[in-house]
Amino acid sequence: MGVVGLLWASFCGNFTARAILGTATEDEHRYYEYFSDRRHFFLPSGLGNIIGKPMLFAMNNGWAKYYQIDKNRLPQELKEEEF
Repeated sequence: MGVVGLLWASFCGNFTARAILGTATEDEHRYYEYFSDRRHFFLPSGLGNIIGKPMLFAMNNGWAKYYQIDKNRLPQELKEEEF
């Protein structure tokens, strides 16, 4: 996990160590999908060859910030509904 910043580095180091040692709590398991290499983005990565990676990164993160629904943060009764 290559991260920048002391707070993120300490969180990721602690998170990774707990996952490897098997001491992660149920609450920490909800973060696994955020560190997966199988994340899906709004725009395909091949578009970066046309518009440039910085623009693609900005557009994908802008979409995620305003439109992505994080089912881990929803109340239980809303998690079961389809979006």
